[in-house]
Amino acid sequence: MWRCCYATTVVAVSVAWWWWRRRRRRAPLCFGFWGRASRRGERFAAEVLLRNAMVPLEGQLGGLAHADHSGFMAVPEAHVVLKPLQSGSRGAREVSFYEYSIGRSISEFTPGYRGICGERIILDDVARGMDRPCTLDVKIGTRTYEDEAPLAKRLKERAKYPPQQTIGCRVVGMRVYRASHPTVYDRAWGYSLLERDDFEAGLAIFFNPNAPLQAFETRLERLLAWFRAPNDLVFIGSSLLFVYDAAHPDRVDLRLIDFAHVRRDSRTDHGAIVGLETLLSLIRRLRQRISTTNNNNNNGTKHHSPLSASSVS
Repeated sequence: MWRCCYATTVVAVSVAWWWWRRRRRRAPLCFGFWGRASRRGERFAAEVLLRNAMVPLEGQLGGLAHADHSGFMAVPEAHVVLKPLQSGSRGAREVSFYEYSIGRSISEFTPGYRGICGERIILDDVARGMDRPCTLDVKIGTRTYEDEAPLAKRLKERAKYPPQQTIGCRVVGMRVYRASHPTVYDRAWGYSLLERDDFEAGLAIFFNPNAPLQAFETRLERLLAWFRAPNDLVFIGSSLLFVYDAAHPDRVDLRLIDFAHVRRDSRTDHGAIVGLETLLSLIRRLRQRISTTNNNNNNGTKHHSPLSASSVS
């Protein structure tokens, strides 16, 4: 009897192992790198999720957080965010990018990666330790479609926000604290910023005099230098996530996110560079105008900035 049970157990374990290996190889990988870090992440996640409860991610801008645990989730006690894997090769490509980036210079600008668990990517919470986190999600690049996209797809993507083809960025969403309550600006609001003046005035709501503009400027300069240097990556559909604490403005971060369409390519990513230059130029102008306003106020004169947040809020 015991030999029969032993044989049955061996067969069951072998079948389970074969199925797991087959499932792991099911999706094509862009970078061909899916292994050790993911297994570490699975062990980490198993421990974290057993000890702590998942909750919908508060203040999610681009994706959706669902009460049924199908969207972005957070484990506050562990300071991590769980992002659902996208379907098909997109999820595999994003995981491959994160594992490819381990130990490389680009990891300085991406969220801390803990691995995967089931159908979720485990990332450090960029807003950890912040009392009143203000967040801004800006899509970068002059296009949001890949080289092999059909003409209909290209036209559809271009029509969503035509200015992106020239300024290299668009607002996906924004969350800004006014006193103790956050105000949320959604994707539709971002699409409405069609004129350059409206776009700049809209971002001036986030990059206000209380925001750590110098810290963001320094961070953008470092990221722009990375994109201008030789590398083998092109980012399509990726975003910049700006975060600072309205209660403690010295708490600040800026990260690249969303890598389902990153490609290995020897060409310089000019589209991303255009977007970074646009944002950097805007922040520098805002800093100058805030400085001018403060100087005029100190001298007893009034100065009205042309980037008035009230015109678009």
